[in-house]
Amino acid sequence: MARFVLHPRVSGARMPTATLATILAELARYEATETPASPISVAVLRNHTVETMVPLLKYHLFSNGLKPTVDLGGYDTIQQEVLDPGSVAYDPRRDLIVVTWFLDHLDPQSRRRGWDPAKAIDTVDSTLSHLCERSESTVVASTFLPPLHADNELLSGSLDGHRVDGVRRLNDCLRELAARHSDQLYLVDIERLVQRLGEDRALDYRFQYMNRAPYSKDLLDLFAQQVAIVGRLSKGQVKKVLVLDCDNTLWGGVIGEDQLEGIQLSAHDYPGRCFYEFQQSVLNLYEQGVVIALASKNNENDVWEVLDKHPECPLGREHLATWRVDWNDKASNITSMASELNLGLDSFVFVDDSGIECELVRQTVPEVTVVQVPETPYDLPSLLPKSGLFETLSVSSEDSRRTQLYRAERERKRSQESFRDLDGFLRSLNLRAEIAEATESEVARVAQLCGKTNQFNVTTKRHTEAQIRAFAERDDAAVFVMSAGDNFGDLGLIAVLIAEHADGTGTVDTLLMSCRALGRQLERVFTHHCLSELEARWGVESWQSSYERTKKNALVENLWEELGFQLEEQSDEFKSYSLATSARQSPAIDYVAVSTPGNAVC
Repeated sequence: MARFVLHPRVSGARMPTATLATILAELARYEATETPASPISVAVLRNHTVETMVPLLKYHLFSNGLKPTVDLGGYDTIQQEVLDPGSVAYDPRRDLIVVTWFLDHLDPQSRRRGWDPAKAIDTVDSTLSHLCERSESTVVASTFLPPLHADNELLSGSLDGHRVDGVRRLNDCLRELAARHSDQLYLVDIERLVQRLGEDRALDYRFQYMNRAPYSKDLLDLFAQQVAIVGRLSKGQVKKVLVLDCDNTLWGGVIGEDQLEGIQLSAHDYPGRCFYEFQQSVLNLYEQGVVIALASKNNENDVWEVLDKHPECPLGREHLATWRVDWNDKASNITSMASELNLGLDSFVFVDDSGIECELVRQTVPEVTVVQVPETPYDLPSLLPKSGLFETLSVSSEDSRRTQLYRAERERKRSQESFRDLDGFLRSLNLRAEIAEATESEVARVAQLCGKTNQFNVTTKRHTEAQIRAFAERDDAAVFVMSAGDNFGDLGLIAVLIAEHADGTGTVDTLLMSCRALGRQLERVFTHHCLSELEARWGVESWQSSYERTKKNALVENLWEELGFQLEEQSDEFKSYSLATSARQSPAIDYVAVSTPGNAVC
């Protein structure tokens, strides 16, 4: 029996070699363990046999900290279930819908010379478009596998009407659909998964013809891992910080012993090239908005010598949001960085070559995801991309400057140390806030905040871009955003409030704020401004609001009381509030200059 090597906090790290029996045993252990986890509901629509993927998918969802239920649609009933409002696809609690087609079963003529993909394209387009329009669930669809063995293979790229070209056109249709529904529809590239495994391990021709089950267990396992990543991200479980060791991680060797000229770091020579390309992968994450930090047992000046002076070191001091380069234990240093950045430890990923350091962090701060550097240098460059830990469902314009925002926040905290009281410090910042209804260009950022914000989020509703647009277009709803800044720079778009009204009563659906803006009373200014504007617009006589408890939002458990709302009902997981408009009071905060687009500062 193959050894089961996946650490439960490292998604995608397991080689797909564990037997199904091993996976089922681990799945049974997960299901028997009573640990708090976010529920996730998945439906799988298919035109081929994928029963083996169900336990694999459940296993990987459990591994990502989710408690899954998985419903399998009928065999080859994708179109019927998409058209039927009572099918498994349209359960109101459904989070994910997986759609997987096999081309031979979609169009049996696809193996013939001169095959025209128009019919298949029309089926795929109409089916997925209908599904996205009728459902608010996140949809994950597989692409189609082009022929691995084709007639006139040498001419497949130049012959009009070749089957390879037909499959390409079909996949292009899928990509165009994903672009049109970019906040809801995501693709799993089957061809790339087959390339990773190879034909013999990925496909099972015997079961394809006997049982209409063309994909092997190993391929379905990789497919399930991709779906589980989408599920994790759709539930707001996002990795935000990459903490890196230095010696034998960012470069080969020990800088304190080998000196600048002796470490292995090169764009051309082995093994230095492996560390060079690993740093390139780190920079890719930096540009995606991942916060980069260092935790190294070293002399700080030695580390800066590499980052500042080594001629072939891609990573620089300017790419770091924070660091702990000292001789303290790394678990304590990571905890300290989490406090400084005001981020949860479960959003941290720690990479180190030392098994002792990795195990210390696992045992001491189990919320942190730990990834150990591989023993062979040539496996290092692909370590982070293969892990899938930093996958994202969206990228906003603010992501590329996230490190600068956190560096500015560190300067604010240093400045605060010179003040005796918080009020004096806040007044010195010259805080400014721009509050307005969200524009089309801001919808992606609003959806990103809904998807990623966990701590300061009263309801943690994961609204998609389509749902946010729908709110914004309604006369009885509104989506407000706040951008802020001060003497140290811009904080960016940091807060969202979504509200509805009916019969003189306003309801706050969503109120959230980025953790990097906490401690300035901006939430009070923002909420008061939004409610005041909506009262004048809608004639609101009273407000309703709620708090829905999660594992991470205890910070705002009493926010509505602090804002003057009256508690009406409560349970272990939920609180509801109300407040008469006549009883609502303006916060006594005069150090924030509020403006609206086109208007002077209030």
